[in-house]
Amino acid sequence: MDADIAVHRAVVEAAHNPVLSELFETIVPRLRTALIELIGVLDLHPQSQPDADEHRKSVDAIEAGDAEEALRISREHLDDMAAALRG
Repeated sequence: MDADIAVHRAVVEAAHNPVLSELFETIVPRLRTALIELIGVLDLHPQSQPDADEHRKSVDAIEAGDAEEALRISREHLDDMAAALRG
């Protein structure tokens, strides 16, 4: 969970938007709770890293300055999560 939140924090910080950064920090406690719930719903092992590849691809796209690819990866990731939750 801490690594997942750290990746999302880094993405937010890469935007260089202090309002977005402050908003993100206010939702971190709820995000942590949601991730714990998600682990239970998807029956994942707490130490598993099911999103590690997607996160790496997102970070790589951001580092390369490829906003379109970063957006595509993010949308695909959210679609995958929604599908997994629908079961």
